[in-house]
Amino acid sequence: MEELTPTMLGDRLTRLREQFGKARGEVLTQRQLSQALGVKPQAYNSWEQGRTLPRLDHLWRLARYYRVSLDLLCGNERDTNTAGGIAWERIRRPAGAQDEEALDLFHRALSGEIEDAPESKVGLAIRHVVTSQLIRITQAPEPDEALGRALQERFNAGGKKRLKDVRVIPIPPDMTGQLRALIIGVAAKAYLLDHLDGTPSIGIAPGYSVSCMVRAMHREDPIKPFSVYPLVALPVVDRPDVDANTLIGDLLYKYTDQGVRGLALQSPGFSLSGNRLESDHTAREVLTRATCVDMAFIGIGSMEGPVRYFDRGIMNILDMTGISVDSLKKRDIVGDLCFHLLDAAGNPQEKELSEGLCAVPLETFQHLVSIGQRVVVLASNELKAAPIYSALRGGDTGRGYINVLIVDSPTAERLLKLAEAYDHDPALRLI
Repeated sequence: MEELTPTMLGDRLTRLREQFGKARGEVLTQRQLSQALGVKPQAYNSWEQGRTLPRLDHLWRLARYYRVSLDLLCGNERDTNTAGGIAWERIRRPAGAQDEEALDLFHRALSGEIEDAPESKVGLAIRHVVTSQLIRITQAPEPDEALGRALQERFNAGGKKRLKDVRVIPIPPDMTGQLRALIIGVAAKAYLLDHLDGTPSIGIAPGYSVSCMVRAMHREDPIKPFSVYPLVALPVVDRPDVDANTLIGDLLYKYTDQGVRGLALQSPGFSLSGNRLESDHTAREVLTRATCVDMAFIGIGSMEGPVRYFDRGIMNILDMTGISVDSLKKRDIVGDLCFHLLDAAGNPQEKELSEGLCAVPLETFQHLVSIGQRVVVLASNELKAAPIYSALRGGDTGRGYINVLIVDSPTAERLLKLAEAYDHDPALRLI
């Protein structure tokens, strides 16, 4: 057991105070906390600054305030657990019935024992467990290397390297969607941390799995300096939590003091009056940075299945333009990449709609792929297989828009089956 030093405890107290305040949706100051503990502000400040150690009775007050054990407060108890290759740690103890019920559903979801619970209720419980800082998922299962190799062999056949890298995360097909997305987010975070050499620039596009990646990142992670830029202004009014600006703001809040820099895109996401970027010089300047990013992390939307699997940003645009989802399906449109609609072969559709977007064009992604940069798609649902295939195929040009996949195993298996089936279709086979 390591000796508790003032510096070590000071770092933990700072992190606990910031996490506790964020979980409650507020900024918890040192003065507020010192008042709650019944100590002088100067005394509490000296603890966080690592100048002195609190007395034992003050440590007990801190542990009770944060609802954690004294060992956990002092760093002697990690409170970690694993199941099926997934590791998590408890940040605080449950404070009431809502916390207890959410934790119960979380553990049942991990073990696949949620037959009697509605998926929407399980999803809300898992979100509560994570956002209220009850549990932090720290590790995804090790990638399935055999399935990853099978994907690369299939899509890189004929000497054409469409897939630069693949991470297939083994996840049971009956695992609830909310938990699958969180695990893919943790895997994507590990991939990002592994590729931060040389002060890279990172592009971020909206998407729930991308937001899970950002939320999985914490101040104590081994971060190296990088720059981060938005790839699109999000035309979603009901999901600001997945907006690229929100995600970039979260990263800057966590890591500015560690050399992370970034820009936001303060611009409407879509315009009905023609080329959005020609009329918005500020947006054009920000999005121009995307032409030289080293990595881009992107979610992908699917037309298959319930509407909830199709990106809300596109749904809002369709509402504005009067285009129906049914009409898109009749034209074999399978999904979207950064709000650009693609058909099954990967050809862009609704080009007038794309011109109204405040987003990087598909040609930018093709350029990044062609020069060997990493354009990473995250997906945690097998309904995303068709748009992933189309984005890898790249339409009639055969120039794909993406070259790295971080997906769950059901999505990877369906993608392989899809590629095999399309081998017999001249209009859809890989070229």
